Amino acid sequence: MSRYPNRNSTGGRFHLAVFICMTFWVVMLSVPDSSQGQSIPENDREYRLWYSGFDARSSAMANANAADPFDLNGFYSNPAIPVFSNNSASFISNSLYNPGRGIMLENLTFSLGRSTSHHLAAGATIQSSMLNEKLYYGPNHMQFTQIDLALGYSWSIFRSLSAGASVQSFYGKTASSEVWTYNASAGLLYVPSSLISYGLVYKGTAITEGRMGAKPVYILTEENETVVAGVYAPHRLEVGLTLRFPSLAKYPDFLLSVSNEKIFGTDGLIYKAGMEVYVQNFLALRGGYFYSPFAEGGRLGAGLMLNAFRLDYAFVPGDIDLNGTSHQVSISLGF
Repeated sequence: MSRYPNRNSTGGRFHLAVFICMTFWVVMLSVPDSSQGQSIPENDREYRLWYSGFDARSSAMANANAADPFDLNGFYSNPAIPVFSNNSASFISNSLYNPGRGIMLENLTFSLGRSTSHHLAAGATIQSSMLNEKLYYGPNHMQFTQIDLALGYSWSIFRSLSAGASVQSFYGKTASSEVWTYNASAGLLYVPSSLISYGLVYKGTAITEGRMGAKPVYILTEENETVVAGVYAPHRLEVGLTLRFPSLAKYPDFLLSVSNEKIFGTDGLIYKAGMEVYVQNFLALRGGYFYSPFAEGGRLGAGLMLNAFRLDYAFVPGDIDLNGTSHQVSISLGF
């Protein structure tokens, strides 16, 4: 007999109703209130991907997964997550398409080695506006290619506590300029029970010399020439919490993740919340909402799970980097 409870049709209809209510909530909160003034306009002559993720599951939940030990792509959310090896896929492919910018991103994340107390992971990402020039070419079309490499290591301090660290390098190139930058992050994950978990993540470094602690930003000049520069990336501290119910179910009725993030040097906090509802054992529906002093919005997504294979999709109408709408797809394989 399976140790996990089965889902019946009545429960499935209930979960679907919950998700419909949650979707209505996200959409209503995403509508700007004219009494609060105009939202910050998107700068179509500048592009960066600093604060927004490209993992479809995390993006659909507003990137609030810093404390989610079941996040397959947690390598980028919190470097302490992957040591929970039973929940880490051996290979993950993430894709992002931004139709307004004409930018595509492809990422591969894979496990280099794992044990019960250690995990080593790596990732490679390419994003470019020149991968789909035949699909999009506008007056403000940027032309650049960026390659990112990441390496992360996590280990178990105790059975319920893990730590991790990661380093990333970024190479950006345009027709007239290029730049190398580097960044790092560190995190803790505390899982006292299968019901609740806590996460703490620090991103950025205190070293600015030699581009350590910087990230690329692309600017379109008045002459429609794309240039790239390495700009100091503000330090960030994020605290998160994740709840699962029922806690011992392989496919819980729902999962709720919330987090608060402080970007040093800016006023206020970033608040993020996401929910995942399992309609059936193989199908999950997701929604999320984030709020910051300079941007806010809701997200929607879904996931299809078939044993070791998982397919995730997220629709992101806006992000914290003010890059506009994007579609994200992730494929996970475990061996």
